[in-house]
Amino acid sequence: MVTSLIAKRVTDKAAHDDIARTLARAFQNEEACSYIFPDPQDRARRLIAMFRVIIANDAAAGSIYQTQGGEAITLWRAPGKASGTAWEFAKSLLPFIAALGPGIGRGLKISTLIEKHHPAEPFHYLHFAGCSPEHQGKGLGGAAIRAGLMQADVNHLPAYLETATERNLGLYRNLGFEVIAEWSVTRGLPFWGMLRPSR
Repeated sequence: MVTSLIAKRVTDKAAHDDIARTLARAFQNEEACSYIFPDPQDRARRLIAMFRVIIANDAAAGSIYQTQGGEAITLWRAPGKASGTAWEFAKSLLPFIAALGPGIGRGLKISTLIEKHHPAEPFHYLHFAGCSPEHQGKGLGGAAIRAGLMQADVNHLPAYLETATERNLGLYRNLGFEVIAEWSVTRGLPFWGMLRPSR
């Protein structure tokens, strides 16, 4: 288990499909994903397709880290790349529409509000952090997050994330993040934006 608490950067595109499946399982019952895809069976299928697109974009715009056994994964976007370029949007549009299906409107509503609350200063963006359900609570998620935070510290820049899961606030606070913004997508779906100052 000790070796699993070390997270390394993923550079092999062949690993992307396994990463998409792990993140889909991690987010199966997450609040925002449940809002986008209300039907659990449809959600399970569509999350894999959604994460395949996101992983390809985030790998090009930043870094992916995972623990040794692939139990926990973090997707990071580099400073200045939290929002995709026009080219990224164009090449991802059709795959995203296909992945989100009838949830496209709800997904766009969430992403628009997320971007509205991004800090003005440059930051390392923790876009997604997930751990397979059977390995949650073992410190693996924290290990995958710390791997990305090390790069933020090297660059002396803050790190930022948002979450719709209130129970995760304690984990992020233990890693140095503090809430700087709160908003709601709809009644019963709050979000928290959290910043970890530069070190």
